[in-house]
Amino acid sequence: MMHRWASAIALIWGLVGVPLQAAGDGSAAPILIDRVTVSNGHMYLWSSQFLNSDSCATSAVSVVASDTPNWSALSAMALTSITTNKKISFWFNGCTCTPWYASAPVVLAMTLER
Repeated sequence: MMHRWASAIALIWGLVGVPLQAAGDGSAAPILIDRVTVSNGHMYLWSSQFLNSDSCATSAVSVVASDTPNWSALSAMALTSITTNKKISFWFNGCTCTPWYASAPVVLAMTLER
């Protein structure tokens, strides 16, 4: 339920022009993605610019879990960002384990920048 509310808030703020980095704790200003990895149904986004407000074991990678609402749209945004070299903003919520690190930030919402 929390994910739905947070996604709706991020969408509404994006539509009215409020920058995602103002959306609250766990957000990040627009950055470039260096690499995208898909493994075990999850998408892993790599960048040296992620914030780590939840004190996860790493901030080198973030996770879009396969059960994330709007997973397909988030995947499309990430792939568009990396193929067009456009910046993307993130809203994170907590940490989860990855194949490479004990924990990494969990992506809840994204905004593709122009």
